[in-house]
Amino acid sequence: MSTTHITPTVGRIVWFYPASNAESSGFSPAEEGQPLAAIITRVVDEAISGVHLAVFDANGVSHPTPYVQLLQEGEEAPPSGRYATWMPYQVGQAKKHAATPVGVADELQGARARIDRIARVAHEVNRAYCQALGDSSQPAWEDAPEWQRVSARMGVDLHLSGDFGPEASHIAWMRQKIDEGWTYGPEKNPELKQHHCLVPFDQLPREQQAKDYLFRGVVHALRG
Repeated sequence: MSTTHITPTVGRIVWFYPASNAESSGFSPAEEGQPLAAIITRVVDEAISGVHLAVFDANGVSHPTPYVQLLQEGEEAPPSGRYATWMPYQVGQAKKHAATPVGVADELQGARARIDRIARVAHEVNRAYCQALGDSSQPAWEDAPEWQRVSARMGVDLHLSGDFGPEASHIAWMRQKIDEGWTYGPEKNPELKQHHCLVPFDQLPREQQAKDYLFRGVVHALRG
């Protein structure tokens, strides 16, 4: 069965699914599992459908929400949430128009493969570094949860889009965590959604800053 690819553009309306509709997520409570209306404010990279959104909660309050993956038809949603989709009406309208030209589709597929390849290497370098520090909790790329792979791809896209410093990766990571309801805690605790690295980059321990330096270095070395 063929699927439809819709090119994201600024100003289009999409459905946003937060990590949780609970009040603690920062969005005004809505029925759990229901999407929120959102407007695309920036297309980060068309190849992976990464976008910045202005998300409107149940009370109509706008929330700036950067680095969100916009799923295309047929793509699997991350179990943790925090993603966007096209509305069924938009997909139906797109199917009425001509299919994406083969050359464009091949180009997008190649760009996605490139980002995925760099993200895999960056993830494995980070995992090896963590092991050297005595932390063996990081899974291999093949075993990593989808949210972690998406986060790595977004980080790769960020550094491919401009000459940003290592702190840019940390800022983007913090925004994503905060959007998902995480707060600062003395140690990483997924159940309480607390993390000891939710602090400004210059307040991170040197060994934690090194992770962002390594990530940026890998992307720049393989961007070719």
